[in-house]
Amino acid sequence: MVSASRAAICLSLWLAAAGAAAAVDPVAVDELLRNARVWQQLGRDDKLRLVLEKLLAIDAGQPQALLGLGGLALREGKTAEAQRLLAQLQRSPAHDAPAAAAELQDLIRLYSRELPRLQQLRLLRRGGNTERAAALARELFPGGRAPGALATEFAGLLSGAEVRRTAAARGSGGRSAAVRAPATVANAAPAGAPSPDDPAAQARAVSRLAALLQQSGRIEEALELAARAELPEAVDVGAVRDAATAEVARGRPGSAARLLESALALRPADPWLRHDLARIYAGMGQMAPAREVLAEGLAATAPGSDQAAEMRYAAALAYASWGQDDEALATLALVQEAHRSEGQLALATRLREGQVRRVAEAQAQQAEAARRRIQRQAWRQPTEEVALLPFYRRATDGLSTLRGVEVPIVVTRPVGDPDSDADNTRRAQRWLHVDAVRLDAGALPAAFDVAEAFGQVRASGQPLPADLRQRARGLNLGVGYGDEERRWDVGITGAGFEVPNLVGGWRRPFTLAGQDLSIELSRRALTGGLLPYAGTRDPVSGRRWGGVTQSGATLRWSDDDAVGWSRSASLRASLLAGRNVARNDTVQLRLATDRDTIDTPALRLNLGATLSLWHYRRNLGFHSFGQGGYYSPQRYVSLAVPVQAQGRSGPWSYKVRASLGLSSTFEADTPYYPTDAALQAAAGNPVHAGGGSGGGTSRSLRADIERRLAPHWSAGASFSADRSAYYAPTQWLFYLRHHGAEQTGEVPLPRPVLPYSQF
Repeated sequence: MVSASRAAICLSLWLAAAGAAAAVDPVAVDELLRNARVWQQLGRDDKLRLVLEKLLAIDAGQPQALLGLGGLALREGKTAEAQRLLAQLQRSPAHDAPAAAAELQDLIRLYSRELPRLQQLRLLRRGGNTERAAALARELFPGGRAPGALATEFAGLLSGAEVRRTAAARGSGGRSAAVRAPATVANAAPAGAPSPDDPAAQARAVSRLAALLQQSGRIEEALELAARAELPEAVDVGAVRDAATAEVARGRPGSAARLLESALALRPADPWLRHDLARIYAGMGQMAPAREVLAEGLAATAPGSDQAAEMRYAAALAYASWGQDDEALATLALVQEAHRSEGQLALATRLREGQVRRVAEAQAQQAEAARRRIQRQAWRQPTEEVALLPFYRRATDGLSTLRGVEVPIVVTRPVGDPDSDADNTRRAQRWLHVDAVRLDAGALPAAFDVAEAFGQVRASGQPLPADLRQRARGLNLGVGYGDEERRWDVGITGAGFEVPNLVGGWRRPFTLAGQDLSIELSRRALTGGLLPYAGTRDPVSGRRWGGVTQSGATLRWSDDDAVGWSRSASLRASLLAGRNVARNDTVQLRLATDRDTIDTPALRLNLGATLSLWHYRRNLGFHSFGQGGYYSPQRYVSLAVPVQAQGRSGPWSYKVRASLGLSSTFEADTPYYPTDAALQAAAGNPVHAGGGSGGGTSRSLRADIERRLAPHWSAGASFSADRSAYYAPTQWLFYLRHHGAEQTGEVPLPRPVLPYSQF
């Protein structure tokens, strides 16, 4: 029983296979192949494609259908589609498939790496230079026969018939006998059509028929008709250009190029056919034939004629579209300005403005290159630096007032080849910071109504026994490594303070979605007051508190647009913590844009705008126990407009930056003792009044100067001041730098010493 079932299954499969094989009707295949040849000879690619697709519908591996579709794909510039059809052809079991595959492979060669020479062959042939065309055809088709549809196109050229016919036509001094009269049209004409013996009537008939064909979108048929009748005036150049534009829009630049090539063979003096064809060639990556098409047109027109002016205008527009403005302007310059059209005058003006802009851009690039060269020199040199940094912020003595001085000593050593000028040479440095620090917040008065805002005084209910002096001394120590983009460091701020802290950072650039970004991870001390910077002791309990650090991540982005504006953005998210200080967190966003209005080696003037947005979860800006003593608004929005000038004069260089701003803030009320609920309750649950909404105007100024004292020595100074309603810090900086190598050439811009506490 099992054997009988297996036999039945095998018989069914054999019958199904036999039925499938019988489904391919050879008569139908032969008829469709004949139809395909007819449409191919008539140049009707649309009809040819339909026939070939019908062939594949009844025989999926039919070699001639696959070859024909591959040829169509290549003429439309779809090389990947042709490769897919080739792979399908190579898998076909048909006996003639290998020969068809070889032809398609040859077509792919001709339409890819040999495409410029194939286009040159067509131009030579249509221009009547059949001898050169025949020689080039023999190079392109060494087997003596062109592959695929090219066989029909170049059969006469390869056999020598076209060369002989052209020579006979030249000998007779007239038109070629093969196209002396539009015989095809005359033979097909209905009763009542003009007589073949009336050339003028025949020309009118051909022109009317060509116009009808062009109006109905049958451009290729119209071009063939005009070519057979040798009536170039029957070609509607506008219709041809529109059809070519439509073909490009459909993703078929090869078809567009063939239309324009056929029209140009009939109307070789038309400048706009040449313009369109050159731009299509260029769009296909074929710059050599694109330039040749324009050069032939320019050489063929008589200088000084209107036709020459229009040809130069068309060529100039093509050059300008390729970004070759200098060549475009030189081409247009040969047309006398008095004879230029409105469009030509506008193009010349635009090109001259482009030249001026490029000169300015080149000067800016040279200035930037000079700046980078100076920066590279600075990075390559070993240096030793010492600075004096006095600063002062006047507020409430013993609480938010801060006077201080830092004395940074910095030793820097280059990493890598210090003498290399190559741009790809990594210019890194190792450095060591040893910074002495002294802080003085003034004396806190002993009276209860003043001292109660400090430490646990309010909870004790007693005044201080005496005024309390708030001072600190310590060292900031740090080591690090980095270049212009990457950096890491590790160190200690406040060795010797009541609350020292371990700090450090790491920064690295990267690219995301084509954008240049950088990320930084860091832990830094807050230096705005003695309590957050150094920490202190509570006079009631003797407990230490303060020494706040900000630990977080910063994402930065920057870019330059095409019109000279620089844009940047930074987003920072951080956690803030200190000894016996309530924890806090913040998110800060900064957006900025600026532009150089003057940019020369001697002077650079920059204008910009900056928008800052901050949010802190808690207001910890006070000095009672558990508070942090640092500015921490729940909302801060600031818009600033900075102006910066920098330049050089002899051995001096300078930077000056001034800014005006407008801000809006909100600060919430906050408990006296946010880290100790029992202490807060014992004190009667007091709160510091945050003040709610606020804001106002602000202004700031920073000025840096530096002077080269000797080949190995330079000195500089810096001043900065900020002024707003409740914030008025002032800072000075004086520094001396020793260079390990002689400093020559242009002086660098000021590079003030940066204390480790301000990293």
